[in-house]
Amino acid sequence: MEKIFKKYFYKMNFSFDDRPQNGNFMQKFDFKISIYLYYKDAHQA
Repeated sequence: MEKIFKKYFYKMNFSFDDRPQNGNFMQKFDFKISIYLYYKDAHQA
């Protein structure tokens, strides 16, 4: 499970490097929400 989570985390994290920097705070916020929802769903299964 942890390996899958890390793969997802790194994949999402790298995708942020392609985006413009001016929305950095919101990008990080959205990213944390995505990780939280993914992690939560994965642990309910």
